[in-house]
Amino acid sequence: MPYDEIILDYHSHYVKQSFRNRTIINTSNGVQTLVVPVTNKNNRTPLHMVQASETENWRISRWRSIESAYRNSPYFEFYADDLKKILLGSDNSLVNLNGSLLEICLGWLSWKKKLESTAGFVENFNGADKRNVLNAKSSFETRNFMVPVSYKQVFGEVFLKNLSVLDLIFCCGPASSDILSKSGTNLR
Repeated sequence: MPYDEIILDYHSHYVKQSFRNRTIINTSNGVQTLVVPVTNKNNRTPLHMVQASETENWRISRWRSIESAYRNSPYFEFYADDLKKILLGSDNSLVNLNGSLLEICLGWLSWKKKLESTAGFVENFNGADKRNVLNAKSSFETRNFMVPVSYKQVFGEVFLKNLSVLDLIFCCGPASSDILSKSGTNLR
């Protein structure tokens, strides 16, 4: 089922060890989790108040990991500059970083979505509530909304599931949207 509007609940509570501040990429040494270190990270902190920590130089480190993993992928050069600009930016707000990354990925996929944020905490949405569909603490194999279609990845002969959409976009470019559609996502 396609969704034309995405409502982002920036007032819900931050959840530790979630995908709110992490993603998974494929490197020459295998799967690597990239984490944005955050401050104000207890489970009662509203998401819009969580800030990326600047006590370590995570921005350059995460960019170098992505560049090392994907610089030889077919479409890296087409998308790298836009991604680098966001990652190396100076905004410390986790929701602003995530919002910018979401907007750029939707654009790369040519998915026209209206993005809105809530004015306050929302207990129940009128539409489909997808806030907790992706749980970093449970196996991705328990998710029933998507069966990934394999594509040629940069490293290895065996297709690795559960990677960041960056892996798909850097490897498949404009075909990424069709691959996601064939994967049975109901997120489009």
